[in-house]
Amino acid sequence: MEEAFFVIQHSMSKTSIVLPTRNRLPFLQRAVTSVLTQSDPYWELIVVDDASDDGTWDWLLTIGDIRIHPIRLERHSERSTARNIGLTAATGEFVLFLDDDDYLLPHALATLKSALLKKGDAIAAIGARLDVYQSKHARYPHPKRFKELIIWPELLAGWMPAQGQYIVRTSVIHHIG
Repeated sequence: MEEAFFVIQHSMSKTSIVLPTRNRLPFLQRAVTSVLTQSDPYWELIVVDDASDDGTWDWLLTIGDIRIHPIRLERHSERSTARNIGLTAATGEFVLFLDDDDYLLPHALATLKSALLKKGDAIAAIGARLDVYQSKHARYPHPKRFKELIIWPELLAGWMPAQGQYIVRTSVIHHIG
């Protein structure tokens, strides 16, 4: 009985998606739509508008989903600052950083969260990445099945997963600073 409660509790764990944007409304609309259509409904989307002047803020205010939390920066501050401000507002157990010109496939959050929860001490889950801007959708090299490994050597060698490709435990990010 306790095990069943544990599974139900974690399946409802929220993922915070932090999305910085500046003057790229058409891209942003596609990214937001990809979040709205996720099969896992337990998310919040924190959109940080980095002082856009293309109607982004007005559009954000028209979205009627209470899981979407827009933040407006009055002065242009760059993506890293916008991401950090979004992270400060994040309340989910997990966080996924998404760029405004990227989007998630419909089961991305559910798949990443499931992979992360399979191993209780894992700090992150990394998924595949597709490049849809080429003439054919190109899949970046990545294992097609679940693979557990320590990625520190890869990170030290310069490999870094792209935004939207991974989720990480929010508590770990806050602990590291």
